[in-house]
Order: sequence, then C-alpha cells, then structure tokens
Amino acid sequence: MSRTTFQPRTLLMLAVVLLSSRLECCRGFFFGFSTVDLCQEGSGCCCSPHLTQFQEKGMDCRGANLATLPEDLKLPEGATRADFSRNNLTFLYRATFTTPSPTLLVLDLSDNRLGGLEGGGLVGLGVLQQLLLSNNVINDLDVEAFKGLGNLTTLDLSYNQLTEIPDQLLAPLSNLQHLNLGFNPIPSLNSSLLDRLPNLRHLDLSRLGIETIDTELFSGNVSLEWLSLSHNLISVVPTSALAHLSDTLTYLDLSGNPITSLGGYSFSSLTNVKTLVLEQMLKLRTIEAYAFGDLRSLDTVALRYMPKIESVDPKAFHSLEEEDKDVALTIQDFTFSFSVLSTLPSTLLPWSSLKFVSLEYNHWTCDCNMLWVKNSSLMTKLDDRLVCSRPMRLRGHRLRRIPDEEFTCGEEPPVSTNATVGFLVVVMLAGLCASLATVSLLVYYRRGWVCWRPQGAYRHIQRGASTITIEEEMVGTSEA
Repeated sequence: MSRTTFQPRTLLMLAVVLLSSRLECCRGFFFGFSTVDLCQEGSGCCCSPHLTQFQEKGMDCRGANLATLPEDLKLPEGATRADFSRNNLTFLYRATFTTPSPTLLVLDLSDNRLGGLEGGGLVGLGVLQQLLLSNNVINDLDVEAFKGLGNLTTLDLSYNQLTEIPDQLLAPLSNLQHLNLGFNPIPSLNSSLLDRLPNLRHLDLSRLGIETIDTELFSGNVSLEWLSLSHNLISVVPTSALAHLSDTLTYLDLSGNPITSLGGYSFSSLTNVKTLVLEQMLKLRTIEAYAFGDLRSLDTVALRYMPKIESVDPKAFHSLEEEDKDVALTIQDFTFSFSVLSTLPSTLLPWSSLKFVSLEYNHWTCDCNMLWVKNSSLMTKLDDRLVCSRPMRLRGHRLRRIPDEEFTCGEEPPVSTNATVGFLVVVMLAGLCASLATVSLLVYYRRGWVCWRPQGAYRHIQRGASTITIEEEMVGTSEA
C-alpha cells in the first residue's frame, strides 16, 4: 500500500494557491476597487460554472471574510441573487447599491455585524423582492432606509438589536407579504406600524418583550394569515386586537407567554384559524369551558410543556351553536403532551374523528375515569405511549396493558407530603442511631470503652521488612 507524503513547503504552497483563488473570487472587496466583477469566466468561485446566465444563483460571497462593500457596486449583468451573508460587514456605504440593478431579486446580508442602514441606500434595487438582514446588530434604521423598494415581498430583520420601529419605516413597502421582526428588544409597537401593508400575509413578532397589543395594530391588515406572538410578556389573550383578523387569520402562535388562564371564548371571532400553537405556557393553570369555542375551523392544536396546568374543562373545545346547542369542535390533529395533565375527559373532543393524537409524558392517574381511554378507538393511535403516574401500585405501567379491574377509584388516598417527609426523617435517624450503637459495641468488645489502654502496656514496637513486632508488658508479664 503506497502512501503519499507532503513536505511542509508543499503544504504551504497548496494553502497559498487556495487562498489566492478565494481572493481572486472577491478580489475587488479586498483591495478596495470601486467596481467588482465576481463572475469572470472560469473563476468558478462566486458563480456556478454551470450557469452562463445568473437567473438562479448570481453572486455568492458567503463567508468570504469581507469587511466592507465598495461604493457604487457594479452587480453582474443578469444576476438575480447577491449573497454576502456570514461576513464581517459593519456598515454599508450610502452609494453601494445606488446603481440601478434591473434583475436583482434577492439580497442576503444576514449573519454580519451591520449596525444600521442609512436612508436611500437601496434605491437602486427597485425590483428587489427579498431583503435578508437577520443576525446582525442593527439598532438604528433611518426612516427612509427602505425607500425605493416598492416591489419587496420579504423582509427579515430578526435577531437584531432594534428597540423601536419608526412609524413610516415600512410605508414604501406596499407589496410586502412576509415580515419578520422576531428576537428584537422592542417593548411596544405603534398602532400605525402596519397600516400601509395591505398585502402582508406572514408576520413574526416573536420574543420582542411586548406586554400588550394595541387594539388597532392589525386594523389595516386585510390579508394577514400567519401570526406569531410567541415568547412575549402577554398575560391575556389580545382578543380585541385579534378580532380585526377574523376573516383572514389561519395560523396563530401564542407560545411562551405568561397567560395563567384561558377563559370562555378567549379567541373570539377567529372563526378561520386552523392551527393554534400554545407551547411552553409555564404559568397556565386552567382552561375553562368554551375557551376555544369560536375556533370553528380549528384543525390542528398543539399544547405542550405546561408544568402547572391543573384542570381542563370537559367543554373547553365546545361551542354553542344556534338555539344554544352544545357541539364539540371537530379536530384532526390534537397534541397535549409534556405537561402535568392527570385525566382526560371523554367529552372533551369527538375522539373518533382524530387522525393524529399525542398525549404522552403527562401525569396520568389511571383510575376509573381513565378506563374509557383504554376501551376506546384512541388506543389504536396512542399505542403504548400512555404511562401511569398514579396510583402508586400502577406507577410506570402502560395504560393499555392494565386489566380493566385495576381501574378503580377512591381506594388509595393521596399521601400527605408532610407525612412522607416525617417518615423519611424518622427512618434516617433510626439508621444513624443503629450505626452508632453498633460501633460502640465493637469498640467495647475489643478494647473496653474508648479503647482504654493501661499505662506502659506497649514497651517496644519494631517494624521489620514484612512484619511488625509488638512487645507488651502488663502487670509484670511480657509477651512477644
């Protein structure tokens, strides 16, 4: 078997060649040229060698360690995409993108260190459709930062350091459909922020730190379908604000908010919502009757990670139809897992209509109230994923494998926590006393109390290579 060995000089030359090719790829950026041609024939670095036109990929300078982009940047003719993500850009010259680019549709500046955008700096990108600015340190946006971007459909400003959004910042973006402001420390949103975005369909407001939603924030959004308000500080479902979206909203995420209770008709008027996500609701304790009563189009509901949930009313997913007729919502996908739910009301949902159900990792009490689950069609969907927590004699048993006669009620009263702690303390003290008594008896048996030794008992101690010799002298006798 042959082995090729490279000398240090050879390895150094290879490294220089690779670095040179990378520098050649974006040489204008490193040496400060005012114009850049990233897609010369045969470069193979920034443009795919398989493309003669750039409708698909365009420029690709991801991770090229760029510190700045030149002024009056000349984009390759026909390029539809320019990717400058994962670099070290800290600012953009006002004139970098002023030269008109009639074909550029996607500009990716994410994963850099940009601190802001100046007004009018993107006016040359009139046909741009996607602007990606996530994972920067943007804390200031000029009110005219997006001037001239009337065709923009996607704007991602997530994971930055914005503390406020100027009132007229989004006004030029009349065709915007996807807006992501998530993970910015914005404590409040102006009621007129979204007024001039009639085509907005997807809005992410996750982890902004907002406590309340202005009742008029969504009043002008006639097309909004997808909304995330997750991981904010909202303590009550913003029913009044969401009511403006009654005709369009189909997806709602309120995960991670400190809501303690869902009262009746908490989602009033949201008759078109199909997917509701309520995860990591760390303070939610109760779900009352008709809490989801107005969600008549609900198809998927995800309830996960609720460590304090105490009760779910059997009519939580019911609504009152005409003539006060009580009807349970028909849901296709139901998840209630990783919580402390102890029992499952048989009337909560029309269980036979479910196509998918997940109920694992709850604190199920396998008593007479849960016998119906074992004998229902639910078991074909749950399999062995339901494990009992109580009573203690059934702890760890899988519900479907327990005989029907074991599902009893009222036989095992709950054990008091104080009594349990007291019992453990008594057992530990008893064990300690027994250990001390045993040691004392052994000491007394061998040498008398406290290993007492008469004065002068050991006359001489000699240590050899493998033995130790002790000579004793007690009451006139001597032993070796």
